Amino acid sequence: MIKFKKKAVVSVLVAGLTLGNTAQAGLLYNITGLGTLAGYDASYPFGINASGQVTGFSSTNNGINSAFVTDFSGHMVGLGTLGGNYSRGFGINASGQVTGEANTSDGIRHAFVTDSNGKMIILGSLLGGGESSGRGINDSGQVAGFSSSTANGNDHAFVSNSNRQMIDLGILPGGTASFGLAINASGQVAGYANTGDSLSHAFVTNTSGQMIDLGTLGGKYSSGYGINDSGQVTGVAIKANGEDRAFVTDSSGQMIDLGTLPGGGSSEG
Repeated sequence: MIKFKKKAVVSVLVAGLTLGNTAQAGLLYNITGLGTLAGYDASYPFGINASGQVTGFSSTNNGINSAFVTDFSGHMVGLGTLGGNYSRGFGINASGQVTGEANTSDGIRHAFVTDSNGKMIILGSLLGGGESSGRGINDSGQVAGFSSSTANGNDHAFVSNSNRQMIDLGILPGGTASFGLAINASGQVAGYANTGDSLSHAFVTNTSGQMIDLGTLGGKYSSGYGINDSGQVTGVAIKANGEDRAFVTDSSGQMIDLGTLPGGGSSEG
């Protein structure tokens, strides 16, 4: 299963955006620390909705993780687990529904989605007994993520339907695995999939659920991290010289290199 690099974050910060008059040169941000869940040492945010609710997880020094969501007052509410000692929230929609991953009592990690009462609902896996992770959720409650799909443990990207059943999105030609990381209002999914020969490419699904290879910026790797309601994808792609670059796709699905900030050598969308 995919592992994200753990960043050295010691507190959760929310940026409240305020725009001044037309003469103002830049944007002003008010930073609010969210703290941690009671008894935990650190917190990590992963998703925010239009109302400012945040989801993520708090962790202890001995590796215990617990998913949280903030209420409308900015206070953290623990979401619990599926019976084990591990959970993480990754995506949140306008209604405050959260998706992520959590362990069951037997130690198996499963994708979950919360209901209107904030209770975790297990989404299972494509394989039946394998692991899964929910990464993105849209306002209809559809979840995108990835799940064990074969006996040898290969993960496939999935999207859930209105009955919370996982639909296997398959793989790119020549590949064996795929990972869904984001979803828009139409149910289009973005993520990445391997293509053989140690290559991985960003993908987006079309309105029929078919995977479209977005290619790279000349290097061997790219990944889609976010998608908007127009189907534009952003993420990171490696150039031929090995540098990481943030990208956004245009209306025809072509990657546009967004460059870096002045003096920088890499970027990610």
